[in-house]
Amino acid sequence: MFLWFLLALVPATAAVLAIRHPGNVAQTRPDHPEPELRTRRYPRRGDAAAFRQRIESLIPSLSTYGKAWRLAGTVPAPGGGFAVKAEVPVLFFTDDLQVQVRPDPVNGYWLVDVVSRSRKGKSDLGENRRHVVQLLASLDHASEGSEP
Repeated sequence: MFLWFLLALVPATAAVLAIRHPGNVAQTRPDHPEPELRTRRYPRRGDAAAFRQRIESLIPSLSTYGKAWRLAGTVPAPGGGFAVKAEVPVLFFTDDLQVQVRPDPVNGYWLVDVVSRSRKGKSDLGENRRHVVQLLASLDHASEGSEP
């Protein structure tokens, strides 16, 4: 009897988690309802190369379930920006994370958006959101905070 209870509990728990964390993508945006998932603004101190190096050095210092994140490359973006790509190991899978940086055309800030996407599956149970929040918390700390 107890075994049947456990067997029924697993899909029920998975269903509840999938409802609370739908999809397999998490990303920041300026008007996100969750403050921790809003586009970040960091004061421009130095040039784009210095800010890019700061982000690139953060990536391998982060880990998920004891496995270090891997820097996958950096590509230039129009308007003086760039995108840093990373691979985030999650148990038996790998998620793709991209940090998009662009200069604010009006003020002296870097605007930073992050997207994390699962390579497989329809629901990530909130894992990609945790990647985005973890990276931004580290970048906030390394940059001595961001501004609203």
